Amino acid sequence: MKWQEFLFSVPHAVAEGVAEAILPLCHGGVAQEPALTATPGSEEVALATDRPTAVRAYLPRSADFAPRRRALLQAAQAACPELSLSERELDEEDWASAWKRHFTAARVGRRLVIKPTWERYEPRRRDVVIELDPGMAFGTGDHPTTRACLRALERLILPGDRVLDLGTGSGILAIAAARLGASAVLAVDVDPIAVEAARANCVSNGVATVVTVVLGGVEARHACGSPPVDLALANLTSQLHRELAADLLEAVRPGGHVVAAGVGAPALRQVARAYRRAGAARSTIRRDGEWRALILRKAE
Repeated sequence: MKWQEFLFSVPHAVAEGVAEAILPLCHGGVAQEPALTATPGSEEVALATDRPTAVRAYLPRSADFAPRRRALLQAAQAACPELSLSERELDEEDWASAWKRHFTAARVGRRLVIKPTWERYEPRRRDVVIELDPGMAFGTGDHPTTRACLRALERLILPGDRVLDLGTGSGILAIAAARLGASAVLAVDVDPIAVEAARANCVSNGVATVVTVVLGGVEARHACGSPPVDLALANLTSQLHRELAADLLEAVRPGGHVVAAGVGAPALRQVARAYRRAGAARSTIRRDGEWRALILRKAE
């Protein structure tokens, strides 16, 4: 299989809008890669909002590639006329070696350590180590929105909790939930490549009996006969949060929590309003540069 990689360089303020515009048109998800500045002597990084953000997407070089490419570029340019674009053709093996160069072991929160399957790591006492091979699915724990979910998960989860991971990608959040004591995790994604990658990662982390990975959206919980969960994790675009707020709150038991990450600062009020209207009784906002994560509690 050959793939076409599209790398859009856009001002940080409009990166989320570009990602939302092209998401329905590309394959395997969209990755936003903001410029980061490391904090000396710390595991923390800060967003460099004065530098461009990279928005990365892929299309298979299939028979309908030309019209799909044209639609993708038109959508991106409509969202950001001043973007710059580079693209290249990749074999699947070339793609794999490209992202592996940027994925190394990293600590998130107090106990969680995310590491690639090909890297050695000596764990500390009480470390919860997750081995990850994202494949063609995005989600390695290095993006601020993923880190926000992982940190919230570490604080909120209780032994025996039931968890929903909406838009699971590589399965990183679902695996972390299982390793932190969840009794059952339903992980869903609309991308079959993500579902395949997440299932493989669940097997390699020994949590396949706890995590069920299915193709679909939040409605998939009904098909699986899943009861209301204690905690829902959703690392989505702001637009999807606005559209799915009611469905996510419905999936959670009274008094349970939703972690809504991936919200850009300009869209925070609209997203928070959507969740309040859907039945969120209380919310806490976590900030990481221009990103916001809402930790919402459903009314009793």
